Amino acid sequence: MKSSIGRVFSIIALCCFAVSLSYAADWATVRKDAEAKSAAFEKAITDMTFVQETTMKGPAGSVPQEITIFKKGPKIRTESIMNMPGMTAGKGMQNILIYDGKETWISSPMMGKRKLEGNQNKPSGEMNDWYKMVSDKTEVTGEENVGGRDCYVLKVESNNNLPFTKIWIDKKTFAMLQGESTMPNSAIAKWTSSDFKPIAGDLEMPFKTEMYIGKDLVSSSAIKSFKVNSGLSDDLFNPESLPSKTVSMEEMMKNMPAAPQGAYTNKQ
Repeated sequence: MKSSIGRVFSIIALCCFAVSLSYAADWATVRKDAEAKSAAFEKAITDMTFVQETTMKGPAGSVPQEITIFKKGPKIRTESIMNMPGMTAGKGMQNILIYDGKETWISSPMMGKRKLEGNQNKPSGEMNDWYKMVSDKTEVTGEENVGGRDCYVLKVESNNNLPFTKIWIDKKTFAMLQGESTMPNSAIAKWTSSDFKPIAGDLEMPFKTEMYIGKDLVSSSAIKSFKVNSGLSDDLFNPESLPSKTVSMEEMMKNMPAAPQGAYTNKQ
């Protein structure tokens, strides 16, 4: 009897081991399919422009930011306007970042124009290029349904470009639907994408993303407008066009509302 039970457990253990091997070995296939989907995307979409509205929670309240992204092949231009709490609408700080295919340059009111060096000299990447941001040690650990979409579950190594240890990849679009990691304080950080919409043929993109720390929503983004194949000029991605002027703190304060009279008066 004990011998029979032992054989049963051995068979179960071997089956579990075989399943784990099949998932691990399947990473090569998942990566190949993701590369093919990305290549189809790049072939169909020669350039794209989209505007997204992002809101982040800060100590002083929610900080809205409008971001316009231009992409043409590997070249990317990002223009962002951040409105601090209380700042006059339309008077926020504008930052521009350009990746011309080789180098990354940034222009900001506080620091002027400069070239990014080292690990910073890389584009931030996109969620359909997630496979370029993970190592060869990536493992496919299973499959799950997320928001009605069947996904591969991948175990990955956290890095500067992809700060997650677990990601969910849509089996249809091969886009990253969800990313998760554990913070030093043991809280779970989770990034999600949803509201997929067609942009060309059967190609889709998520129009909504959210970031949670535990159960708290800390940031959200929504795409407000989207255009593809509009014939973007290469001049948009020329670092020479970036402004180099800096803005003093005094000039920035002019865009902040005046404090109410007596707001800083000590009351006895």
